Amino acid sequence: MLRDLGLEHQKIREMLEVLSVMAEAAAEGAPPPPKELESLVEFFGVYLERFHHGKEEELLFPALNQTGRVDQGGPYCGLFMDYWITRNPIPEIEARVARAGIGPVGPTEGVREILGQVNCMRIPLQEHAAGHACLEVLRGISRAHSGGGEFPKADFSAAVRLYCELLHLHIRKEDECLFVLAASALGDEKLALLSEREGAIRRRIGEQMITSALDTAEALSRKYRKSR
Repeated sequence: MLRDLGLEHQKIREMLEVLSVMAEAAAEGAPPPPKELESLVEFFGVYLERFHHGKEEELLFPALNQTGRVDQGGPYCGLFMDYWITRNPIPEIEARVARAGIGPVGPTEGVREILGQVNCMRIPLQEHAAGHACLEVLRGISRAHSGGGEFPKADFSAAVRLYCELLHLHIRKEDECLFVLAASALGDEKLALLSEREGAIRRRIGEQMITSALDTAEALSRKYRKSR
């Protein structure tokens, strides 16, 4: 399961690169084609939030919470606390969401119980919620762009910066800390059992929708990624 989550992180990073390239072009007066921006926002909504975060929030995070080791976080995780305390991007995201007229965006139902407890799982779950809120700002910009209005390049650039900064940090912490802790705390047998339960999430989303998101990613990657 952890290997699959890591591979999904690679795909998400690729699409964050695409999003950043779009923002750079928009800042220079060339906003992305409306359909391509809409497709990229849909990718993040389906592949990142419903599929990838669904597996973390419904399977991995609750299992980690039950081990009693999550509140320790691991020695490496402490290296990120300075960033969280001094440069936490969530308040700026929340302020931008409020200015955009989007109501409060909370965590999914499945993680509220964990958020009510005092442990280090609060931080990744808060980052999930903040990322979702930021994506809603991007979704609103995409819809306005599709409607033919003037493209808000300053708002788009700011939202992209916040979204990419948050997700790159979040992914790094999971890859270098949380998943290392999970491998140790859960073990191969428990992780294999969690992987078997992934099918329910896939069925709920639909294999065709997941495949379509990946096809979109491949097409946008060919066009926009600098490192291809």
